[in-house]
Amino acid sequence: FGGVRFYWTGEASTVTSTDPRFKQILLVAKKLMGDTAVANELIEDSPFTLEALLTTMFAQAMTFYEDKAFINGTGAGEPLGILNSPALVSVAKETGQAAATIVAENLDKMYARMLGRSKNKAIWLVNHDCFPQLAALSRFVGTGGGPIWVTNIAAGPANQIYGRPVIFTELCQTLGTLGDIYLVDPSYYLIG
Repeated sequence: FGGVRFYWTGEASTVTSTDPRFKQILLVAKKLMGDTAVANELIEDSPFTLEALLTTMFAQAMTFYEDKAFINGTGAGEPLGILNSPALVSVAKETGQAAATIVAENLDKMYARMLGRSKNKAIWLVNHDCFPQLAALSRFVGTGGGPIWVTNIAAGPANQIYGRPVIFTELCQTLGTLGDIYLVDPSYYLIG
């Protein structure tokens, strides 16, 4: 808690004072620029106004490139992403686990490593190619068990693991690579 301490004491007892520890965080502005070229003929001959289309395209593209940097950015001329952050905590695969596979214990260990106060704010960021393995995960208990991922095929997957939302994105690394699945508390990522 940054040097803040509490003590249980008796009546008229003294308390050892502490100095809080503060760290200055410097947010450095990075500029994301976009452009495109549209021929005058296209603008003049278009049956609809291209301005609305271009505004939508730029908004979608900007969001994509921001998210790409927030997840994978190197910090050199762009934001520092989760993958390259010194705060990244990696969970090793299980002994004997085949390469490019997901087992329930991987998710268990990720969830166990999450800060307690972050578990109710955490989200899973997952590459799309992890879906088939997540959907097939099950937990065996004795001679029975049940699925990890409960789904309704007609309504679509629940998109939750341990009650936390799952966001599938091509911005995560491919299955079997560091960064294929993240469990993150986005409130710790600073954007100025």
